[in-house]
Amino acid sequence: MVVGGGLAGPASTVWLAEAGHRVTLLERRARLGGRTQALCVPEVDDLPDNGQHVVATGYEHLFRLRARPRAPLKLLRR
Repeated sequence: MVVGGGLAGPASTVWLAEAGHRVTLLERRARLGGRTQALCVPEVDDLPDNGQHVVATGYEHLFRLRARPRAPLKLLRR
């Protein structure tokens, strides 16, 4: 079981599944991404991105996750 759907949670889930484990990812919010998100700011008619600072060249594991083909996921909502 992985708790948290920020950047590390989904990455850990994928890598554990690749290693043959059955994994459940828990996230409290209705979306994944943690602190990386776009925030609608109607006053300036823009959609600024909050989180680009975490996508730097040193984040090789994040780039590995992005390069993967999308795997089928079973989403459960409560």
